[in-house]
Amino acid sequence: MILFVSAGQEVTRKSNTSINRRNMYLNYGLLTIATYFSNKGYPCIQVQGHFYQPLEFFNHYKRLGYFENDNPIFISIPSFYALSWTRKFLDFIRADNLKRKIIIGGRWLIDGEPQKLVQEIGRVDYIADGLGESHLNGIENEFLLRLKKNLTSGKHSVLDYSVLENRYLYQPSIEVSRGCGMGCSFCQEKDQPLEKLIAPEILCNQIEETLLHDSLTKMTPYFEASMFIPSKEWSKKFYEVKKHHVLLDHLEWRTESRVDSINPQVLPFLSDSGLKIIDLGLESASEVQLKKMSKTNNPKRYLERASLILKEAKNNNIKVKVNILLYAGECAATVRETMDWLHQHREFIFGVSVGPVVVYGWDTKVASYMEQLRSFGATPADFNSIKGVQQINLSPSIDHHEARSLSMKISREFMSAKNFFELKKFSYFSRDYLYNDFLYDLKNEDKNNLSFSI
Repeated sequence: MILFVSAGQEVTRKSNTSINRRNMYLNYGLLTIATYFSNKGYPCIQVQGHFYQPLEFFNHYKRLGYFENDNPIFISIPSFYALSWTRKFLDFIRADNLKRKIIIGGRWLIDGEPQKLVQEIGRVDYIADGLGESHLNGIENEFLLRLKKNLTSGKHSVLDYSVLENRYLYQPSIEVSRGCGMGCSFCQEKDQPLEKLIAPEILCNQIEETLLHDSLTKMTPYFEASMFIPSKEWSKKFYEVKKHHVLLDHLEWRTESRVDSINPQVLPFLSDSGLKIIDLGLESASEVQLKKMSKTNNPKRYLERASLILKEAKNNNIKVKVNILLYAGECAATVRETMDWLHQHREFIFGVSVGPVVVYGWDTKVASYMEQLRSFGATPADFNSIKGVQQINLSPSIDHHEARSLSMKISREFMSAKNFFELKKFSYFSRDYLYNDFLYDLKNEDKNNLSFSI
């Protein structure tokens, strides 16, 4: 069996609470790679590190016999937060069997700097820089052709969830497009061209193949796209095609989009097709900050459009979680502008997610971006405890600690505990994690560390 490992994290991105450690972020990019080899007949299994300690994780799968063969191990590093976890996990693997081949991927982390990665985690046998799909033939020829194939393996169009350990606990992801190319200064996909949305016929077949119908929390897929831009034609076609799939009669799904990429006129069709939650990248309601982010050249029109989307979503029973980014140059006045706008639209907002800008990447890659942030009055925070993750003092009046405090305060003002659970249950919590479990976990948490109000 070939083992595919999604590297875990020793720390959370936001506050270190038991609630945040409940998140189960499916590495669907790695699942795409595992599916490719599964379709070719290789027996595969994907396991996810989540927030397990590396030694605990290694010992668990060693007891299960996952390391008893000399087959290569694929490890995907989703972000810099997973870098230290990977380094420790690799030490345990090497100590167990020096002959075992290690193949590493992680598009956003490697970013054209494989040698820098080697300096952090030690030498490995293969580093797949960029999109993993471009390396598959070479990896198979070099590492896998000697392995015995299962000739009865079934074919899967995109994601073979049967290779994912405990797949019944995960809310599934369906990749509907890639790329963005809109040029927002803080986005890693700002220069990657946007691809077309997957055809509705193919999408419906994939969803039907993926969903489980059991006694756990209902499966509600996340339509993954860096920028979801459904045209009227696509939205109508998806609605029409879905009607002919009896198993999708009660489909409910979620996606993420930008204010300037979703047309309010398509929301009725998307709602009729099962869209229940949309994560809307507003980022700010300060015209000054929106321009600094390169979010829009016309902030007034941008905010007017955001209002229309929120109201139309509410009219069509779609819940909106608004994403806010506290950016370089932020001050009391710009924060107040954003909060005032949120208050004016409170009845249309189901929840708010807020965080300060963080710079991710190798020093050589982010140097020019750091200079841009400096030009807005920001400076690097004094500490940088995680390689590749640089916290920022937003301005002379809002340092990193104040920015984090403001983020939590705004989140709590616009997010209730119940709404928080509903959003997380829909996409990120384990399907066997119930509201009573959530309430039990809350008993031992410091309210100041929570991003929602109790």
